[in-house]
Amino acid sequence: MISQNFLYSIHKDKKSIYLLCEDKAVIDCQSIYEELFRLEKTADFTFEEFQSYTPSLFFYSTLLTGSQELPNHPFFFGELDKEGNIKQEQPSYYFAPKDETLDKGKLTIYL
Repeated sequence: MISQNFLYSIHKDKKSIYLLCEDKAVIDCQSIYEELFRLEKTADFTFEEFQSYTPSLFFYSTLLTGSQELPNHPFFFGELDKEGNIKQEQPSYYFAPKDETLDKGKLTIYL
């Protein structure tokens, strides 16, 4: 499932997909290739080729590059400084898995 709060750009020469998201955007990583390929009705590449493209996810203008899960905070991803505090100058992420009240998990991004 893809929400309305995003734009995308496909660069065939670079074999890249750029996803530009805003607040509350929903992108299902399990189905992103199928959904974008379906939206590209005039695509001059096969679905198999498209699956080899590298995705890049931007939240507003910040490229989300991922991080390591913090040892004392499950599902929290970020970098620690020398004192063990989360670096504030880099994005960090918190994933809340789905529970009985939510149908899907939730990713919170701190910029």
